[in-house]
Amino acid sequence: MMANTDRGVSTVCIAGMHRSGTSMVARLLSDCGVYLGSPQDLLPPQPDNPKGYFEHKGMLALNEALLEHLGGA
Repeated sequence: MMANTDRGVSTVCIAGMHRSGTSMVARLLSDCGVYLGSPQDLLPPQPDNPKGYFEHKGMLALNEALLEHLGGA
């Protein structure tokens, strides 16, 4: 989802289930020049994904809190 603001800045939110390609979409957007956050704000690379996830830690925390509030995991 993209939303324009009065300042000409857009916000991008990538939503999907795990293993559904969200990291791939985030990386493609990053490669196209979309700012996803500073490197320390993004999930770090792991052995199973050595190039990184390109997903923002704050959005992950928000998602986890929402799931917990609704009784999910």
